[in-house]
Amino acid sequence: MRMKVECSFRMRQMRNYNPVRNRVDHGPGYRNLQLRTLIEEANFRDSATSYFIQSADLCAFLLYQQLSPSSFMKRKSGQNYFNRLLPICCKHASINDPNGIVRL
Repeated sequence: MRMKVECSFRMRQMRNYNPVRNRVDHGPGYRNLQLRTLIEEANFRDSATSYFIQSADLCAFLLYQQLSPSSFMKRKSGQNYFNRLLPICCKHASINDPNGIVRL
């Protein structure tokens, strides 16, 4: 329960103060990019109760298997399943990745 309250607090705080590191071509330092719109706060629930959460879990799993496939996925050529999602990937989410994947 404490993590839920902490996360909600941080999301609301980012509306006022959200330091983001500058891109390399803009030089060193940070800038304050306040959140103008927050679609929804973090949602802590079991994926069995939501198709949306299940689809997000599946996308994350398929990306992970593309990067580091298990032996089962290698045998079944499952490491290529993420490529089926490429037509619907938001390519503008990250300028550093051709598929728009934000890597931390």
